[in-house]
Amino acid sequence: MHSKFATFDGKVAIVGSFNLDPTSFDRNSETVLVFQEEKLVSSLNSLYADDLMKSLRMDIGLVSKYLMPSSPLASMEITVSQWLERWM
Repeated sequence: MHSKFATFDGKVAIVGSFNLDPTSFDRNSETVLVFQEEKLVSSLNSLYADDLMKSLRMDIGLVSKYLMPSSPLASMEITVSQWLERWM
């Protein structure tokens, strides 16, 4: 499952596949857990802060350096090719 989380006011957290959009509210079968446990909310905020510190700010110059496959098959070919180069 592709999941995500959000925290609100340091007191409430939601975790799940739910998107904050009208389609998720009205049509999709999404999952979401709601927590009102400040210790858990604090832990999620800490995880996010750690991930943010490790992230790389992308701009058009960096994005253009990455391969953009034209199809799922091309994506697989690139992945296998990169794996072979690394391990052979």
